[in-house]
Amino acid sequence: MNELITILLFGIFMEMSFLLGIIVSGKVNKPLETIKPTIKKVKLSKEEIEEREHIQEIDRINLSNIEAYNGTSTGQEDLPRY
Repeated sequence: MNELITILLFGIFMEMSFLLGIIVSGKVNKPLETIKPTIKKVKLSKEEIEEREHIQEIDRINLSNIEAYNGTSTGQEDLPRY
């Protein structure tokens, strides 16, 4: 008996939610604003450029070390000091 009451209440709740959604969506007819991408040019200082290049070099070495790994240190490159 409890299961039947639960099923009926759940069904009534679902119908009310559906109808409420239809009513609310009918009231909200504002068109969505289009998203305009903004591209900003960033000026980097010489130190920042060098730091980014250094990080890219470390990433390149790390990836080549992963690809060359065979369980030994053969073929592994050392990371540059910063």
